[in-house]
This record gives sequence, structure tokens and C-alpha cells, in this order.
Amino acid sequence: MQIRAYQPSTDLPALGALYRQTVLAIGPQHYSPQQVSVWASYGDDLDAIAPRLSQGITLVGTVDDQPIAFGQLAPADYLAFLYCHSDHCRRGYASAIYDVLESHARQAGSAQITTHASVFSRPVFARKGFEVVEIEQANVKDVHFERYIMRKTLIPARAE
Repeated sequence: MQIRAYQPSTDLPALGALYRQTVLAIGPQHYSPQQVSVWASYGDDLDAIAPRLSQGITLVGTVDDQPIAFGQLAPADYLAFLYCHSDHCRRGYASAIYDVLESHARQAGSAQITTHASVFSRPVFARKGFEVVEIEQANVKDVHFERYIMRKTLIPARAE
């Protein structure tokens, strides 16, 4: 896998589709059909997702020039969008993107990284050293979701 910066002009439709596909594939393991439908629909709303992906540092993992994973740090202490296409899960791709993003956070002097984790991603973040700070009840399009505010304390990178 190659990791590169997000390129809005070419990546947006592919990342929207990847987001939707991932949620549709993994969501039913932990969420109701209504929750999955609402969650997946965000990937179809390219007008809403485009400005968010253009913030901070968004990285895209590719295999044969095709996006298979992506993640974002925006601002330098908040992790958003860590998704991997279900055909490529459990191979370390999202973890590799996370590691690069954490390195950026350390270099920026961030003392911690916070994220909102789904039921599915909570164990992934726990393996990376995140702890649950709060269980949050979110309401998206009148559909209830439980998610976890998680935080990892960082030791900033040393200046060389």
C-alpha cells in the first residue's frame, strides 16, 4: 500500500464510495438496518463530505492506484475518518495510516489525540492505546447511535 495526501479532484467520489461500502459491510455486525442506512448515506453526500476531507491532513492508502483506506487529522489533535474498504480489512492498512497521522500530531506538538469511535472501531483504537473518556448518545437524522469519545495521550516528537 502507498500512502499519499488526499487529492480532492480525483479522490472525493472514490472515498465517498469507500465510506459507504465499508459502513454497509461492517455496520450490520453492530447496528440496526436503520442505523446502517443513515450512517452509510453520509458517503453519498459529496457536498457535505468534501469540505470535511479538505481540512487538516487527510491521507489516502492506495493499492494499484485505487484508494482502499483513508484517515484524517483535523485539527492536529483530532482523528476523523479512519476507514478501510472491507475487502482489505485486517491487513494493517488503516493502522499504517493511523501511525502516520499520529506522527503528524506528535510533530505538531499535540499532547493527545481524541476521536469519536463507533462500536466497531472502539477495539481498533483501544489497541492503539486509546481509552474511552465518555460514552456519547448521538442523534443523526433522528436515528440514535452510541459512540465513544476516546483519547490517547502523546509524547510530542523531539526537535532534532
